[in-house]
Amino acid sequence: MTVAGQPTRRIRLSIDGRNFDQFVRADLAHDLSELSASFDLTCRDEFRAAQSWDYATPVDGTGPLDWGKRCEIFVDGELWLIGHVDEVMPEASNGQSFTVISGRDLTGDLVDCPPDPRGKHEYRDLTLTEFAEKLCKPFSIKVRAETDVLPTFDKMTVEAGETVLSAIAKYAKQRGVLVTTDRVGTLVITRSGQERAADDIAFPGNVTRSRGSFSARERFSDYFVKGQGEKNGGKRGKTPALDATAEPLDTAPTKPAPATDDPEDLPEGAGTLVMGHARDPEVTRWRPFIAMARTKATAFDAQRQAEWEMRTRRGKGDKEDYTYPGYSAAGALWKPNTLARVTDTYANIDRDMLLAGVRLTYGERGERTALRMTGPEAYDLLPENDRRAAKGSGKSAGKSSSAKGGKLDGTARPL
Repeated sequence: MTVAGQPTRRIRLSIDGRNFDQFVRADLAHDLSELSASFDLTCRDEFRAAQSWDYATPVDGTGPLDWGKRCEIFVDGELWLIGHVDEVMPEASNGQSFTVISGRDLTGDLVDCPPDPRGKHEYRDLTLTEFAEKLCKPFSIKVRAETDVLPTFDKMTVEAGETVLSAIAKYAKQRGVLVTTDRVGTLVITRSGQERAADDIAFPGNVTRSRGSFSARERFSDYFVKGQGEKNGGKRGKTPALDATAEPLDTAPTKPAPATDDPEDLPEGAGTLVMGHARDPEVTRWRPFIAMARTKATAFDAQRQAEWEMRTRRGKGDKEDYTYPGYSAAGALWKPNTLARVTDTYANIDRDMLLAGVRLTYGERGERTALRMTGPEAYDLLPENDRRAAKGSGKSAGKSSSAKGGKLDGTARPL
């Protein structure tokens, strides 16, 4: 354990074979709401100090810290991130000096940049993984799929000015998968909460601070998604293959009834318009929400997106932040996209929640990990069993399994 107020050596930054391991401040963050993990490290730049003050310790001619450098970050000897230094901020006054280094993992370029402008803008008969590989290849970023991404798409397009992340994300939503990073050079296509966290969370207990928010501001009673289907007589899409857990649809999704029985409120003819509809039974007053499908959609696609809007907004309405003393639990570093049993008597929570964000910090208060918890459905693009069955979300306490380790059952079940 590092003594608060003294530089920590548990975090090490390596740039061009040059190691920095005495940071007076550190902030390492990985959150599912952002594709890229990020870092902010504060240290003494010996080269800048040596060329500024006669009394400073001489150093070799490696030069000062600078932006654009490829770097590696280790926590307790474990590789935590491979990325680039985006920004260097030196600051000095008489008697003291320090430099702040910030950056992101390699996938940061996918957030900022479009696909190769000289490349293709339309692709056919590709899976989501194949599409992502083509867009990521110029950036030397690998792609790994940890879940089924079939069937292939008949047509995939890259819009003008669209970033790589945006182009991939719009098709990931249709396949019900989550796009994230492994922090060391690979874009990961996966599902949310397939593993257990390093430990359960208890307050009072192993965390020192609890702060919650249970909000209905971004929740609605009815979710509608409209999309443009194929014109009558036009090209028919391929019939998607069913996986082992899929169930055939007997009929197209039932068209929802209007809010009133006024004849002027009756829906117009279908034409080529498709619409999905989902309800949140916990919102009892009329609060409609509408979204447009970003790509050509079938009735099934629109229905699935409507259900996704309902589930994820419901999940994100439950938020809880905890402070854990230290970086690891049970010998493992905390990592996002894992499920933890949360028992919080003050917030009235007793159920599994998704660890959506991890922030490792060091400063005057020593080593701490901020854990951002949210409803387990917050990043479920497809139904994952009935993770809402236990409603311990600040209203009432629920029950759920607290077993640790191993993969969770990934069998999907329709809502």
